[in-house]
Amino acid sequence: MFYREFTCENCGKETCQKVKHRYQVKEKRRFCSKSCAAKASAAARREKRIADGWVPPQPRAQRPQPPFYREFVCVWCEKHVKEEVLYHSQTAKKKRFCNRVCQNKWMHANDVLNSKGESNPMHGKRVRDVWLEKHGEEKTNELLEQRRIRQVRATAGEKNGMYGKNHTADSCQKISNFRSGKTLEELWGEERAQEYKEELSNKMRGAGNPMFGKTSSGGRSIKGTYKGYFFRSLLEYSFMRHLEEHGHSLEDIDYETVRIPVNDTMTYKPDFFIPATQTLYEVKAAYAVSLEENLIKFEAARYYCKEKGWTFAVVTEHDFRKIPFAEAQSDANVIFDERTLLYFRRTM
Repeated sequence: MFYREFTCENCGKETCQKVKHRYQVKEKRRFCSKSCAAKASAAARREKRIADGWVPPQPRAQRPQPPFYREFVCVWCEKHVKEEVLYHSQTAKKKRFCNRVCQNKWMHANDVLNSKGESNPMHGKRVRDVWLEKHGEEKTNELLEQRRIRQVRATAGEKNGMYGKNHTADSCQKISNFRSGKTLEELWGEERAQEYKEELSNKMRGAGNPMFGKTSSGGRSIKGTYKGYFFRSLLEYSFMRHLEEHGHSLEDIDYETVRIPVNDTMTYKPDFFIPATQTLYEVKAAYAVSLEENLIKFEAARYYCKEKGWTFAVVTEHDFRKIPFAEAQSDANVIFDERTLLYFRRTM
């Protein structure tokens, strides 16, 4: 068995290695392990780089510590800006503009960027149209909702430029003059106006309507219920009694259930529909039958009923007996709406 003894040039450790052959005893070894050889090689390269003029980095304890700031003057608005940056190397990086707005204004002023009118790639387009073409319907709706949430958060509360402020009287008058006499189509365009109308219609439908499940106390008619069925006037109550006298049960009569389209913005619901006779009744005071707004509704109802194979009839107090208020008060089946009852008493 043969052994070789030497001292490691890197760590200075006295080493005795076992070798197979006698001639290996006299072979010189400089390092006790590959790790020591690598460290010595790295130290030699470092000394060579220093000799060539390389300056080694400072120890971490001596390096500048965050926060770091970069100072500059905006080329467009000449505002002195001091902003925080993530890394120390960014403090020496030059910056010319305080925000994107100033950058765009400077580029337009110096003809570097011309994106006005038809030169703008988004001219005549909406973000929704571009996203639909790129992502499809489902992804587009998701992106639009995310953008809406971001916009709401960005302008909510104190972030809103009008937070705690009011328009001046002059500004209110200018806004009023601009909108006066204009339709939503003229203000927003056909497509946006239609979207808003549909959105408002869906929002105010059913339980979304503040009058859902309530009776209106407006107008000069007296309202209430007869045997649990709602009526808007003494004339409608009288017609209910008239129908009962002619053998019709109120359980088999529908009240304001048929909705008839009059035009693009108006619908109309006649008062009573009797499925057994396929007859639609509108109860109106005689003086109101000839009013132009009612004539338009009646014409639409006649056309609608003709298509359905029904009969449409307008009935007034001349077609049945109008029951006086005193007689209605004595009817145990009648419950009057207190709000309209008080109004009716004040006007008597």
